Amino acid sequence: SDIGMAITLLIEALLSGDGYFECLRLSSRAVVGPLLMYGFMAVMVVLLLNMLIAMMAKTFDQVSEASEANYILMRAQLLVSWRSHPTAPPPLNLLGLPFAIISLLRSC
Repeated sequence: SDIGMAITLLIEALLSGDGYFECLRLSSRAVVGPLLMYGFMAVMVVLLLNMLIAMMAKTFDQVSEASEANYILMRAQLLVSWRSHPTAPPPLNLLGLPFAIISLLRSC
């Protein structure tokens, strides 16, 4: 009984620390009050954990969608940078010079 009372006092101090449970113990319904309070606290803990999990899942979805868009953007930038580089190695890239000159003259 002393251990049960000690655990009850520790839980009460953890939940409020203001002595509200002493008022419940002194009331005419000394069992119903703490039971309702413990039940309410248990439901609140479950609800708050559920909200935390939902917020974390939403954040994960946002990061996942942003990473996919970031991947597409980085891929497009890579392809644009490849387009500006010559396709042939340095000694052979001079072979494309006449074609570049002819296409430049046609566009004028």
